[in-house]
Amino acid sequence: MGKIFEKVLQKRINNFSDSNNIIPKERFGFRAQHSTVHQLLRVTNSITEGMNNKFYTGDIFLDIQKTFDRVWHDLLIYKLIQLNFPKYLINILKSFLENRTFKVVIHGETSNTGVIKAGMPQGSVLSPILYSIFTSDLPSHSGTITCLFADDSAVLAQGTTIKYILRTLQSFLASLEEWLTKWRIAVNTDKTKAIIFRKGCTNYNPVNLEFFDEPIEWVIEVKYFGLIIDNKLTFRQHISYLKEKFWAKIYLCLPLIGRNSSLSLKNKLILFKKSS
Repeated sequence: MGKIFEKVLQKRINNFSDSNNIIPKERFGFRAQHSTVHQLLRVTNSITEGMNNKFYTGDIFLDIQKTFDRVWHDLLIYKLIQLNFPKYLINILKSFLENRTFKVVIHGETSNTGVIKAGMPQGSVLSPILYSIFTSDLPSHSGTITCLFADDSAVLAQGTTIKYILRTLQSFLASLEEWLTKWRIAVNTDKTKAIIFRKGCTNYNPVNLEFFDEPIEWVIEVKYFGLIIDNKLTFRQHISYLKEKFWAKIYLCLPLIGRNSSLSLKNKLILFKKSS
């Protein structure tokens, strides 16, 4: 019964969010026609368009720590009020999130009861949409393209000079720092990477981009939603990765699909197709 009630709430929250344009169009994930594939196409198409126009494209790939665990309940309720959600929905969600407790048991010893003040309930269909609402006001910046998807987000800036791109991205990072601090969201700076795309680009040594007083590492390739994107957008590294992965699986299956295997040809074929 509880799961059915959650789905009813989810539908009403979605309807209100859609009719009031609460979740920005740049937000992908947990939405119809906004999958990881759509986001990848959006990113690669933007880079390709920049290359065709002989622009540099600077891209920062952000890694949000413990995505759903960093949603503070009181701040979420505050945002729902500010967004003029119906009072009955706010009261239900407040009751849904409040007074959740936990205990830790180690070697038979139980800790005192703690109150959960942050984090979306695991397994709840409401968690993704509530997280999307909580992060719906993530700052945008003139001259940047934001590509948001749960804990893996990207920010692009395009221009004729690297100097312009660095200035634009650093300005965005400054506003993002302020927003993340305000809403108590943590970013894994070690996994946050920067890359510059341009066809035929010569070697360059861009100055550091600072994020929470730490330099962002410049790379020549980055993995985004499982796709390895290199700074020339050739996808050669990704193709090599897939080939290595394919042959590794084949070698594991050789004892079963080889000439000396007792399996029938039909079963060997099924196993080969499954492994590839």
